[in-house]
Amino acid sequence: MSRKFFPKDKVILITGASSGIGRALALACARRGAKVALAARSAGRLRELERFIGKEGGSALAIPADITRNDDVVRMVDETVKQWGRLDGLINNAGYGVFGKVEQLPPTVMRRNFETNLFAAIACAQAVLPHLRRQGGGIIVNVESIVALRSMPLCACYAATKHALHAFSEAMRVELAAERISVLSVCPGVIDTDFFAHRVNAGNEMFGVPPWVRLSSERCAARIVRAMERGRSQVVITAHARLIALLQRLSPRVLDWGLIRGMSRLFPPSSVRVDPTFMI
Repeated sequence: MSRKFFPKDKVILITGASSGIGRALALACARRGAKVALAARSAGRLRELERFIGKEGGSALAIPADITRNDDVVRMVDETVKQWGRLDGLINNAGYGVFGKVEQLPPTVMRRNFETNLFAAIACAQAVLPHLRRQGGGIIVNVESIVALRSMPLCACYAATKHALHAFSEAMRVELAAERISVLSVCPGVIDTDFFAHRVNAGNEMFGVPPWVRLSSERCAARIVRAMERGRSQVVITAHARLIALLQRLSPRVLDWGLIRGMSRLFPPSSVRVDPTFMI
């Protein structure tokens, strides 16, 4: 059973904090009185965010790190604890997308996606658990995706990483319940971030999404923090994501039918290809 977690006076480590949802979460938590450790590869952006939070009267620590490197994971946790003497929560937000037809996805690209989206998130969770136990409880938030609940065409690899992370979250939630450590699964739909600019693309703009469909990263972060405070175990964010989750539960075949029709209209059979130059 998940428990309520209020950010005030808590120390929270956030991965992927340099932009998008991670940055918005850092600001939201800091404004609620949390001390936030900011982890990402972009040192410049992290330092800028650290200064911004400081000017607002908050407390932040920038820790440039590549979470696919185990030494970096250990170091960012150690630096957080050294700075504030404790660690109460982890928000696993770092990740990126891989899009394209299944038969066109190079194995090396898929392995790299799993390394970041799944195995690095697991490593981060394992690294913080001793500290959460020492504090007598805490929270781990895994930012997944609506494709963790229902895969979509042309994103089989990305969806597989998020499906796996979701399964990991479910098991971890039960295992850690007796230790007062909550696990929150976050399943957003399309959020207005630079996610689509930082992806391994299929060589075209097939995932261009009209602005009116997207939710701002600030509103997304507010809903995540609210779910933490209410002790939720899962939150699905955006109306279209909730609709997809509902259809998947009630009638997966109807959802299949709609997706098949959409695919046939938008993408002729030969229009989608992988372009290795888009690798990040």
